[in-house]
Amino acid sequence: MTDDRSCIRGCTTKDAHWAACPNARAGHDDPTVCRGCAPRPAADGALICEPCRRTIRRLLEDAGDAVGHLRSIADPTKARAFDGVVVQSSRPDLPAPVAADLITASDDVVRALRSWEYILGGDVLPPRVPGLGAGADAATAHAAAHASAEVILEQFDAIANDRDSILALAAITIDRNGGDPYWTVADVVARWPLEERGRTADALCPECNLRSVRISPPRRRGGPERYACLSDSCDWVATSDDDGGLWAGYFAEEPPEDVRAHDPRWLTLAEAARRAECTTGTIRRRARRGLIATDAGRYWAADVDASKPVTDTAPSTDVTTRRAPERWLTLAEAAALVGRSLRALQTWKRAGDIAVLAGRVRESEVIAVRDRKAAARSAGGSRSG
Repeated sequence: MTDDRSCIRGCTTKDAHWAACPNARAGHDDPTVCRGCAPRPAADGALICEPCRRTIRRLLEDAGDAVGHLRSIADPTKARAFDGVVVQSSRPDLPAPVAADLITASDDVVRALRSWEYILGGDVLPPRVPGLGAGADAATAHAAAHASAEVILEQFDAIANDRDSILALAAITIDRNGGDPYWTVADVVARWPLEERGRTADALCPECNLRSVRISPPRRRGGPERYACLSDSCDWVATSDDDGGLWAGYFAEEPPEDVRAHDPRWLTLAEAARRAECTTGTIRRRARRGLIATDAGRYWAADVDASKPVTDTAPSTDVTTRRAPERWLTLAEAAALVGRSLRALQTWKRAGDIAVLAGRVRESEVIAVRDRKAAARSAGGSRSG
């Protein structure tokens, strides 16, 4: 017997036992004896536990894709249903046979979801809720199931807080019948799984602490990512929308440490060549000579502009000149040039006297700082004298 604070579907908490449990009496935790017998607490504002709540929501969100997938396999425009018996024929234009389960399962799911749509919409439930037409294609099947599921999802919070309603909804979504007496959404997804790409999360499962969470991409534009623990002893599932987006941040891939936000002043090789009106090989040669600062395959736009040829348009001459591009020096080269230690240049950098880009500094800038500091020392000595 459960109270209103435990899942009314009878779910139990892993490794949590009543005092009368053999595991508790023996002081051990043997999963072959009992995996857990203490009831699992219900989610806030619901009569079912959090894993049940999330799984039902996920199955409703996937119902359209699942039904559409069945009809795409069946291809009703070219196939006919059969019940295990195939009649041979010499006619080459007969459609290929297809398992009747594909048609029956998709029809059961659509009919069940439409029943809920009738009830929640305040309409009178007909004696027999219409299912899919015999010739319904994948797109039609998907649209029918998805539309009904969306109606249920809009009122899901209220349904989850009503005992009879949530048990009835669980009976057509999360419960497993194997097609007898009818197919549920969970039956369909288990029998004909949707093919999808995914990756294994680096973070541990919040339920079992194993690195076994599978991240599946959204099935529709703007939809949520889905997370499911693949461990045999764990049934944790969630989406990136659950708990205010908590799991989206928890399972987000961390960028490499050296990845920085894009700075538009850094150009790709192709962009630099177009901007300087030269070939990519010319850009590479100028970079090797230290005329253009580079960083991770990018080229500093100001240096690219400085290397661009300038044509004198005066009528008396037709001479093409080139602005001398500024030299970029490593900190060690700059320190040797101005006669200072590398530590001194690091101090200038921290003070904001020089700008260091990709480990290099402009020659004119470091000379200007040296001269300015020398002039300041000279002025200070004159006043003291």
